Amino acid sequence: MRTGPFLFLCVGHSIDHIFMLMFMAVIGFTVAPFWGLTYGELALLFTPATIMFGLGSPLAGWLADRWSGPGMMTVYFVGIGVSSVLTGFADGPVMLGAGLFLVGIFASIYHPVGIPLIVRGAGDRRGRLLGINGVFGSAGMAVTPIIMSGLLAVGGWRAVFIVPGLVAILLGIVFHMRFRESLPLRRSTRARTPAPQLGRAALMETWRSQPEAERRDFVRAMVILGIITVATGLIFQALTNGVPKIVNHRVTTFGDDIFLLSATASGILVVSGLAQLIGGELADRFPLRRLFIAVYAGLPPALAAAAFAYDMPMVAVFTLATAIVVGNQPISDLLFARYMPEQWLSTAYGIRFALSLGSGVVALPLLGLGFDYTGDFALLFYAMAAVAVVVVLAAMKLPADAKADAAATVRAAPGE
Repeated sequence: MRTGPFLFLCVGHSIDHIFMLMFMAVIGFTVAPFWGLTYGELALLFTPATIMFGLGSPLAGWLADRWSGPGMMTVYFVGIGVSSVLTGFADGPVMLGAGLFLVGIFASIYHPVGIPLIVRGAGDRRGRLLGINGVFGSAGMAVTPIIMSGLLAVGGWRAVFIVPGLVAILLGIVFHMRFRESLPLRRSTRARTPAPQLGRAALMETWRSQPEAERRDFVRAMVILGIITVATGLIFQALTNGVPKIVNHRVTTFGDDIFLLSATASGILVVSGLAQLIGGELADRFPLRRLFIAVYAGLPPALAAAAFAYDMPMVAVFTLATAIVVGNQPISDLLFARYMPEQWLSTAYGIRFALSLGSGVVALPLLGLGFDYTGDFALLFYAMAAVAVVVVLAAMKLPADAKADAAATVRAAPGE
């Protein structure tokens, strides 16, 4: 994949996370007092956007498969930008909620469209490029407070919506002008074969043409991947959302120094984000199923240690745990793609993202209510360790692909 389209896909990943994180923060910090409403009342306005962020993904992936991946990326940039600008001109809670709802719809496009474009077009560097793309997503979350505070200082809360929206629209126009025909993807031999139609009749015809053993393996893989997606999404949401509170509660070395505690929490997230580069490199060199199992097997002992660790030992083991969870993303993305038919890849990623994000419905209450009930996070760590064991056991049941594993082993051989 050439640098041009890949850079747009990386920036698009950053924008997706910036918008969803920054807008929730700004309506609480500034918009609520502006209209004399409580934080809870305005936070409710963002809930439909969060729901659509997940539920819109399968439809976005389906449209990318049926129509055009690059075309959907243009829709993403322009759509999220226009929605953001309209939100910036809101004159009351109803218009604000409607604008945020549209932002959530267009934000749902990126993951089921952008990630498959990289998987399809990166050739033998898929893991590396997915790792880099993942770092851009993490960086988007890291710079969000800086962008928000700067725009608030210069132009008030409306600028937080309007300026990033205009930037996204401009990126969409440039992307369309440069890649409106198609992204210059370097596809595999399988990908160059004309894809069958995606209609129900074609799907059933393709299904019936497969040998019985392959059909059984496919069904088994889909069930197992569904379990893994929900379980890993639960762990990801619980740990990453809990970083600030966990550090504040378990790290007493810095006393009540908010700056040092915040810097520690940020450091943990930065390290975990950069771990995706390592995960991506490993994904290009080793058999995916075995690599996924080996990496994730390190999570239960790390979380068990975190259950009773404090201060610097806590920082060390918790950093390791989050690095495993986040750094494993490129491996997980490629493992998922390995079992999916090429012609349905974006649709499948859309369903996967919806399932993963939906895990937050369980993760966030578990995080908050668990702490309220016990006054600590030990129960959370033990629960997530148990879920991680389920993930490893499920992955061990995935159908083996001897041909793919052999190819990966050759790539990992000394001298290659």
